[in-house]
Amino acid sequence: MAYSFIHRPLSDEARRVSTPLVVTCNDQRREVSVAQNIANKEIDRTVAFDKVLGPKSQQQDVFNHAVVPLVSEVLDGYNCTIFAYGQTGTGKTYIMEGGGGKALNADLPTDASVIPSAVKRIFDILEAQSAEYSMKVSFLELYNVELTDLLALQ
Repeated sequence: MAYSFIHRPLSDEARRVSTPLVVTCNDQRREVSVAQNIANKEIDRTVAFDKVLGPKSQQQDVFNHAVVPLVSEVLDGYNCTIFAYGQTGTGKTYIMEGGGGKALNADLPTDASVIPSAVKRIFDILEAQSAEYSMKVSFLELYNVELTDLLALQ
């Protein structure tokens, strides 16, 4: 099992209200540090991961690291899961669904997210092989111990 840490940059709103930056990433050392001052006491923690993608990382970096290896496994017949976990507002939906950029001529925008990029890659490979195939896709949300099929909401 791989453990990765993906850190998005502060939002425009967070920068506007001067939200302190408490998380820093060292991509080369694969470390994430958290530093907070609570009740005049400095609390520092550093955690090591197998891969760290800091706030300057792009959607393509996430895709290349976390999804490309899974596409091969899917095409070999394995069931695969991408599990996005984190606090509300940390960018999970953006990484999975994207920011709504429009595709031109079946090309994905440069900031395409995990789901459309994975689906496109799978179909591109299958079509290049002239393979006959059947595919089932699930897109589930687990929130407050409640499971929702997000594709059924369409």
